[in-house]
Amino acid sequence: MSLIVGVIVLFAALIAPTVVENSLIDDRLDAQRDLESSELAARTPLVDAGQFGTAELTALFGPEIVQLTADLDAVGALEPLREVDPEHNLYVLCDRNVVAIVDDSGKVRVQSTVNRTIDAPMVSRQRLIRLAADYGLDDQEPITVFVDSTASFETFLYELAQRVSVDLEEYLDPEVFGDAEDGVTIPRYVWEAVRGELDAASAAGTVVAARPESIIVETRTVAGSPMLLTASTDGIENSVRRIQVLLWLAVPVVMAAAALLTWMLAGRSLRPVAAITARTREIRSSTLGERVPVPRSDDEIAALAVEMNTMLDRVQREDERRRQFVSDASHELRSPLATIRAQAEAALPDTEQHELAAGILAEAERMSALVDDLLALARHDEKRTAPNGVVDLDDIVYTEAARARRVPVDVSGVSAGQVRARADELGRVVVHLLDNAARHAESRVAVSLATHDDGRVTLVVDDDGPGIPVDQRERVFERFVRLDDARARDAGGAGLGLAVVDTVVRSVGGSIVAGESPLGGARMTAVFPDPTAR
Repeated sequence: MSLIVGVIVLFAALIAPTVVENSLIDDRLDAQRDLESSELAARTPLVDAGQFGTAELTALFGPEIVQLTADLDAVGALEPLREVDPEHNLYVLCDRNVVAIVDDSGKVRVQSTVNRTIDAPMVSRQRLIRLAADYGLDDQEPITVFVDSTASFETFLYELAQRVSVDLEEYLDPEVFGDAEDGVTIPRYVWEAVRGELDAASAAGTVVAARPESIIVETRTVAGSPMLLTASTDGIENSVRRIQVLLWLAVPVVMAAAALLTWMLAGRSLRPVAAITARTREIRSSTLGERVPVPRSDDEIAALAVEMNTMLDRVQREDERRRQFVSDASHELRSPLATIRAQAEAALPDTEQHELAAGILAEAERMSALVDDLLALARHDEKRTAPNGVVDLDDIVYTEAARARRVPVDVSGVSAGQVRARADELGRVVVHLLDNAARHAESRVAVSLATHDDGRVTLVVDDDGPGIPVDQRERVFERFVRLDDARARDAGGAGLGLAVVDTVVRSVGGSIVAGESPLGGARMTAVFPDPTAR
C-alpha cells in the first residue's frame, strides 16, 4: 500500500507543476479576456468607421500603430503573435470596426470592417500597449533635464553630480556659489559630456526587456470575435518551482507516513489472524473441544474464524464417534473373547485337540490384551479414567517381574517409590515395558526404580537387544507402530503397548523417553512427578 501511495505522490510531483502552471496561465488569460471584453463594451468609438476610407483611417491610426509595432518587433515581442497568421500579418483592432493590418515588413494599412469580415484573430491596440509595458518599452522617452525654478542651481548640481561620473567638484565650491548671484557657468564641453552620459544611462536603464518565451499567446473569443490575448508568465515559474520543491519534499514524508499507517492498519487487521493462528497451534487431538476466537469486525477474517470453528465441530463429532466406536467395539469383544478362551482351555486336556486349542488360546489371550489396550486408550481419550491414588510402584514392579518370561528380569536396582496413579494402569505400564524388553532382549532385562530428593520417581527398563534407532525413538510411542522385522506381529507385538505406556504416564503428569541402554539394547525411562504435589 505504501508503495502505491509513493508512486501516486511521485506521479503527482511530476505532473502537478505542469498542471498548476497551465492553470495559472489560463487564469491570467481569462482575466485578460474579461478585461478586453469590458474595455470593448465601455469604449466610445473615436470615429465612425463607415464614413472614412482606408487612406483617412491609415493617416489617423497608422503612425501610432507603426511606432508601437516597430518597437515591439525590435525586441521580438510580436513574433508569437505573427506566427498565428500564415502570412505573418498582424491584425490590430484600433477602434470599433477599425482594423490595422501590419505585414511582416512593418507596413500598416488601416481599414474599416463595416462591410467586410476579417476571420483572422485580432489583437487590440490596448493589448499592444500592455505588451509594450511588459517589455519595458513604455518609458522610452528623450532625456530632458528640467530645472525647478524654485530650487537653487546649487541643488540641481548636487543632484546631477550623483548621477554622472563627470567631475563637477570645482563647480560645487561653496565660495563660487556664494559669490555668484546669477548662478554658475558650466563650460559647453562639460555640459555635453554630462548630457551624453545622462542619455546613455537613460537608454541603458529604461528598457528591461523580458524574454519572448515569457509571453504566452492564445486565441480567445471576445465579444463574439477571435482575439489574440497575451499573458506574462513572470512569477508563475517561481510559484511552480516552489510547488515542485514542496512536492518533492513531500514524497518521502508521505511515503513514510503511508508506510507507518499501513504498518499500523496491517497490524490491527492481522491481530485477529495471529490470535486464530496461536489458538490453532494449541489444538490437539485431545483438545478438539477448543475453538478459535471470532473477531467482532464482521469481515472476511471473522467469516474464516466461524468456518474454522464449524470445521472443528465436525472434526470433534467424527472423533467422538470414532472413539465411541473403539470403546463399544472393545467392550463387545471382551465377552466373545472370554468365551473363546474358556472353550480353548477346556479343550486343552484333549490330546487330539490340544495343539489346536493351545493356538486358539494364545491368539485369544493376545486379542484380549489388544482389546484391553484399546479400552485403556479409549478411556484416556474420552477422559473417563477413575481418580488417582498413591500407589507403591515398587510392589507392582516386583509382582510383574516375577512372572515367567523368555529371559530373566533383574530387579536388583529397584528401591521404594510411590506414584499418584491408578494401580491397574501402573500395572499395565510395567507389564508393557517388561514384555517389550523381554521380547527383544538377547539374554537379560534389568529394572531400576529410584526416588529423587525432589520427590520424583524414575523407572528404568534396560535390555541387551538390538536397540532402537535414534530417529525412531519418538515414533515408537505412536499407536500401531512396529519398526522392523524384529518387532513384527509374529513376534507378539501389536504396536499398542508403548502407546498405552506413553498415554498413561503423561496422563499423571510424567514423561517417558527411549534411549540407549548400557547393556547394548534399548532403555525406557519413565519419570513420575512427586505424589505429594497437587
